[in-house]
Amino acid sequence: MKKLIMAVIVCLTFSTTAIHAETRISLGGNVGYFHYKETQYDTTLCKDYGFLPGVNAGVLFKEKAWWIRGTFDLNLTHGATYKGQTQTGEPLKFDNEHETIWTIEGNIGYTFAADLTWGILDITPYTGIGYRHWTRGEADAETGNYEEVYKWVFLPLGINVIYNSDTRPWSAGVDLAVLFPLSPKLDVHLHELDPAFEDVKLEPQWRPGFRIQIPLSYKFSPHWAVYVVPRYTYWALEESKIEEQTGWQLYEPASSTHHFTVKIGISYSF
Repeated sequence: MKKLIMAVIVCLTFSTTAIHAETRISLGGNVGYFHYKETQYDTTLCKDYGFLPGVNAGVLFKEKAWWIRGTFDLNLTHGATYKGQTQTGEPLKFDNEHETIWTIEGNIGYTFAADLTWGILDITPYTGIGYRHWTRGEADAETGNYEEVYKWVFLPLGINVIYNSDTRPWSAGVDLAVLFPLSPKLDVHLHELDPAFEDVKLEPQWRPGFRIQIPLSYKFSPHWAVYVVPRYTYWALEESKIEEQTGWQLYEPASSTHHFTVKIGISYSF
């Protein structure tokens, strides 16, 4: 029993000090799919869905146990599908919906390194701040479509776990985060559809979202590596208050967004 305890102590020791500072810059592309829907009383009012390609960039800085990360993602398409109804309740569907979603986020964390016999496990609880901006639709008198802009600041609270090894060129991990939107806003650009209308500002109520990422990396030189990061992000908002507009009562229904992405790119470390 004593030998077993000593073996465990030798094989698994925790440290909060990294060996050296490292900066990593990354750039790549995104392939993805999203599904957005608005609901009321368990009834689906409308949906937006389709493939959503894009680009990503990031920087990671590690100094001793401190871990700082910045990321930027841009995803857009002019070929999403809208399926819903008009203001009078008539079914409506078209396949040229414009979608542009960009997100910027900064994180700071503190790494606890588990030194195992088969490698090093870096465990980094982190927080930070981010901003999400989504432009949905465009003015189209034929379909009655109009542009909406959703935007909010959010606070992530997560944990990043990465396996590294000095003898293996690859690394893998998992990154989990709960996302807290702060005062979501929605700008409805009705004047672009009809100059007689005024734009409306709505404030949906927030709910926590979450994100899971699986970062995979393969280093093919001392400085260069390729990465693949499957990611799933979930957002949800509650119904907004009603706003009056030229005889209409306008509001934003409760909604949810499922966004699946695979980030593929190349990184340089120094």
